[in-house]
Amino acid sequence: MNLTLESNVTLSALHLTEVPQALRFVSFTVCIAVITLGVIGNGLVLMIFGLKWSNLKSWEILLFNLALADFLNSTVVPVKTIFDLLYISLYHIGHNGCKVISFIGLTSMTASALTLLAVSIDQFISIKWLINQRPHICSLLTVTSVWLAAAGLGFFYLIDKNIKLKLHADNVYTCFNSMKQNDYIKFSITAVCIQCFIPILLMTILYSAVILELKKNGTLNHRLQQNKKVTKMIFTIVLIFYICFLPANIFFMWYLFYGQNHPTQIMKSIYDILALLQMCNSIVNPIIYSILHASFKKDIANAFSLCCNKIHNWSTMQNTTQSMVSRNDSHGERLISNSSFDSRKTRTSSTLF
Repeated sequence: MNLTLESNVTLSALHLTEVPQALRFVSFTVCIAVITLGVIGNGLVLMIFGLKWSNLKSWEILLFNLALADFLNSTVVPVKTIFDLLYISLYHIGHNGCKVISFIGLTSMTASALTLLAVSIDQFISIKWLINQRPHICSLLTVTSVWLAAAGLGFFYLIDKNIKLKLHADNVYTCFNSMKQNDYIKFSITAVCIQCFIPILLMTILYSAVILELKKNGTLNHRLQQNKKVTKMIFTIVLIFYICFLPANIFFMWYLFYGQNHPTQIMKSIYDILALLQMCNSIVNPIIYSILHASFKKDIANAFSLCCNKIHNWSTMQNTTQSMVSRNDSHGERLISNSSFDSRKTRTSSTLF
């Protein structure tokens, strides 16, 4: 969830500066790792699936959308966290810049959760009715609906003055949530339910139904066996989502209602650690694809092989061109040399006569 304890209006800006050095170092290291691995991993997924777009199955189109959401998650939120850790002022982006950053962070994280729910529904349909392929238009409509729903939640960060640029430390400005206390609690509950609790509840029901369906079909035909492999991969992705998202959101909800009387520094440190775990969800999915997806590793190898061949061909062409230019230059120099020699010979003959 793209909400932090310092967003609560009951906390002062002072608490933002009270991050222990050890936690600050760990947070910075994790953010760098998430940015690097998230951009590379999800970028590869987008490239591989994009190259074979016309041949993608419905669930692969949804995974493409998941990679897009995770790509945004692995850049916007970690970069903002690094800026806060290093006390880099956001003064130049203004209030509107803060709104846009917060909107993108919340929208992409919500889109990631809703896309996983959509993939789970897709797999339930595949197992229940053995519909292995659906028209691309259905998947594209699903993706559009996911982003519209996610943007609807993120839109609250764009309206009024819910997000403001405020002074954080000496000459350091950062983005703060300026909602009223009651509005903030209502918004937080809504966001946690949409991002975490409702998707997890529905996905648990769906995969329980999938397991029952697979047990019912004791003798699996080839088509159902293929669906089972895909379901195993997506179930692993969902399980990682549970592990990464549930702790931070459960702790956040507990703090919202019962944790106000506890030492703020301890509460914030615990939440920051759990938020780092949540952030790591953005880099795990490409690793799962490389292990469990039937052709992902092969597609990556083919893509790199194609790139290497093109680089080699380009290098060969450059060397050939340089060689031809060198030969032409040498030939031109010889012609000039011969012409100069003939000219000197002619002048010498004229002198003798």
